[in-house]
Amino acid sequence: MISGGGVRGDLGISFCRYIAMNFIVACHVLQYYDNELAWWFNCGVQIFICISGFLYGQRRIDNGYSFIKRRFIKILSSYYVCLLIDVVLLYIFSDQVVDIKDIILMVFCKGTIAGLGHLWFVGTILFCYLLTPILSQVYEFQNRKNHLLSIAEQLNAKWGAGTVELCITDQYYNMKDIIEQNIHLIENAKSACERVGLIPNVSPIRGGTDGCHLSFRGLPCPDIGTGAHAYHGPYEHISVQSMDKVVDMVIELVKIYSTFSK
Repeated sequence: MISGGGVRGDLGISFCRYIAMNFIVACHVLQYYDNELAWWFNCGVQIFICISGFLYGQRRIDNGYSFIKRRFIKILSSYYVCLLIDVVLLYIFSDQVVDIKDIILMVFCKGTIAGLGHLWFVGTILFCYLLTPILSQVYEFQNRKNHLLSIAEQLNAKWGAGTVELCITDQYYNMKDIIEQNIHLIENAKSACERVGLIPNVSPIRGGTDGCHLSFRGLPCPDIGTGAHAYHGPYEHISVQSMDKVVDMVIELVKIYSTFSK
């Protein structure tokens, strides 16, 4: 928990966690005594999931793959240890026969076996983690636009209506999906670099507005480096040698596509 007034340190969040924890305990106690009131408290885990969604909505996820990988390893490592211990204990101390089909379903976080029924929510959490990076990008972009609208409203409220006019039009999109459908563009560019003695360095960047528009119109256009340095600043520069090397690389790329077929 982050102290000092951050979202994670908010008393409201802590109170909701406290309520959710008590709901879970009450639900299990009432279920043990076969009390119908148990179902009125069967929402503690859902409250925790909602809290997690709210908190992750406050942070920026730059690398979705890394985020998902860390979360899956953290959860599944403990989950599989519990599964293994439970199966061994059932085999040694119980007369109950554990069907291999049930074990396979548990490996994929589906179904349940004796002793692990309380882990029903693991599959739900993993699914939520898969969606989190996608939703994070969508909401982050929307929040930026909402912030601009809020600034415009504040200025107009202070200086009079019409002082600031704001019109937001979406015109620059992430062309990752387009490039992934034509990954040969990246692979062939890497090959061209290697042919002229360059070490390929593939990285996602924001740039090339014209190429972005063309990509969504059926002509995928990933950016190729020019060999320059310190772009868009007072020290932006490029050497003649770098320009010559890029020309050589482009020539090799043309040679590759002269005989290329999907």
